[in-house]
Amino acid sequence: MADAADLGDPAFLDARSRALARDGVLAGRYVLVDGELLKQAYASADPDGPAVEVRPDHPGARQEPSGRWIARVPYEQIVLRVFFTTTARHREGGLLELKAREQDTVRATWWRGDNADLSSTIPDGFLWEKNDDYYYGTVVADELEDVTISVRQLRG
Repeated sequence: MADAADLGDPAFLDARSRALARDGVLAGRYVLVDGELLKQAYASADPDGPAVEVRPDHPGARQEPSGRWIARVPYEQIVLRVFFTTTARHREGGLLELKAREQDTVRATWWRGDNADLSSTIPDGFLWEKNDDYYYGTVVADELEDVTISVRQLRG
């Protein structure tokens, strides 16, 4: 890894602001490379470095069948590895873990434990996941308040 940064560095905070403006929601694994936070495409390790989501004009970018553009980042170029979790309160009272923003909507998860098992707070249209711990679906971004972004530094 390149020279290590920490979560309080102005360079990291600026990169976080740019990533939030670009992605709309910060969720999952990101790496800090050349002053930019790039979302990891997969959680699994690769000997050549992690695959990250990039713009089509990024050097070495290739398009996946899903339409997403990815590139490999060599480990020695990574300054910092982090994991983001973003939560928000839905207007019906449920605490949601936000996953991704798509224009005016947000993909989210309603976890049973985070909501004291209050099924009345599950947003309309959310689907039950087989393991019975959560529901998932999409909400309108304007229905969310008290958005909180948590970050923890990952080893490596």
